Amino acid sequence: EAFQLEAIYGPCKAANVPGKGRGLLAVGDIAPGTLLLMEPAIASGASYPELASALRAVVEADGGDSLLLRQLLSLSRWGRDPSSVEPLPDDGGQSDEFMRRRPAARDATEFEAAKQLLDEVGGPADDGASGAGSFSERLERHLQLVAQGNGFRSAVDPFSAIAWHALAPKEQRLLLEADPSKQPATRIWLFLRASLLNHSECANASWFLAGSVICVRASRHISDGEELFLSYWPDIDALDALALGLPEGYGMRGDTLGEAPELSLSEEQKKRLETLKQAPLAVASALGAAAGASNIAGAFDS
Repeated sequence: EAFQLEAIYGPCKAANVPGKGRGLLAVGDIAPGTLLLMEPAIASGASYPELASALRAVVEADGGDSLLLRQLLSLSRWGRDPSSVEPLPDDGGQSDEFMRRRPAARDATEFEAAKQLLDEVGGPADDGASGAGSFSERLERHLQLVAQGNGFRSAVDPFSAIAWHALAPKEQRLLLEADPSKQPATRIWLFLRASLLNHSECANASWFLAGSVICVRASRHISDGEELFLSYWPDIDALDALALGLPEGYGMRGDTLGEAPELSLSEEQKKRLETLKQAPLAVASALGAAAGASNIAGAFDS
C-alpha cells in the first residue's frame, strides 16, 4: 500500500563525487540514528520492465511532466560508468533542489524541449534511447536501464526475505531449481533523492522500505562533509555480490566498491566462511528431518 506523505530531507546535500558521478554529503556532524531521508517512490514494479513502464506513464500523464523527465534522464544507467552522468552545476545550491520531487511541470513547450534530451543522453542503439521506435518506446527502454541502476528492491513479505537471505547463493539456486515459487516475491522502487546515495561495503547509513517509502538513517557518527553511503545489497557480503556480478552492473570498480574484509581472506578462509553461511540451511534441514521425533536435540548430536 502506498503512503501519501511529503518527503523529509535531512542534513545532507547533493554534490559531485570524483569517480562516482554524484552523491550526498553530510551537512554538519550527524549523530547515529539521525533521519537522513524519508521519501515516497516515483513508481514501482514487480520487474524492471514493469517499473520502466510505470515511470514512463507517470512522465507522460496529463500531457507530460518536463521536470520529472529531466530528472529521470539525468540518472545513471545500469552497465554505465556512474561518472558519465552530467555533473551538478556550481550554482550556489540550486542544483541541490533538482533531485527533489516537485509539483509536475505541465507545459507542452517545456515537455517537447525536455524530450530532446533523450537523444542527447542516449548512447549506442543497444543502450535504449537511440534505437528505433516512438519516443515512448525509446524512453521506456532507457528508463529500464535507469531502473536497473537506481532501483531499490524490497520483499513483499519481509519475514520470508529474512529466511531466504539466510541461505547461501548455492542453496538459493538449488531451491529455485526445485521450486521457483519459494523465492520471496519482491517489488522494485525508484526514488529521486535516494538515487544519489552511493554504495560502500562500509556503509555509514542504513535503509528500509515501508510500503512505497524509503527511510534512511545514519548508522554511525558522520562528520561534516563526509559522503553518505548505503549498502546496495545489505543481505549479502562482497564475495557473493562479486559472484553475482552486482558491482559491474552498477559500474563499480575496485576503488569505488569500498573496503570489505572478506575480500582479503585466503582461499581456505573463504571455504570456511562458505560453510558457515550454510549453517542455517543445515539447521533447518536437521529440524525438518527430526520433525515428530521425541528427542529433536538428538538430531544435532552428529
